[in-house]
Amino acid sequence: MEFRFELAEAENILRLTLTGEVTDQSVLELWTVGLPIAQSHSSCSLVVDTSAVTRFSVSPRAVNTLAKRHSPDLPSRVIVAPSDLLYGTSRMFQTLTESTRKNV
Repeated sequence: MEFRFELAEAENILRLTLTGEVTDQSVLELWTVGLPIAQSHSSCSLVVDTSAVTRFSVSPRAVNTLAKRHSPDLPSRVIVAPSDLLYGTSRMFQTLTESTRKNV
């Protein structure tokens, strides 16, 4: 998996674009790299764009692990999930984080 962060300062939006194959390992590694970036832009809304993901092999266990991890308090989080699998996984993450993250 490749990923890229882009900051649209005028709109106060931090965009994360994922491309290629997403696995348990790659998404957990992304969390480690991405957390300091999100923390340094905590006033920004976050958009996670998964429209360039070619294969998604993330287990429910990995989603649950991520949901339990600390996250900065961002104004809002939006996940662009064009496939049924990505949408369903995004909703699972949202449900698991309702008590710890607002605005997902």
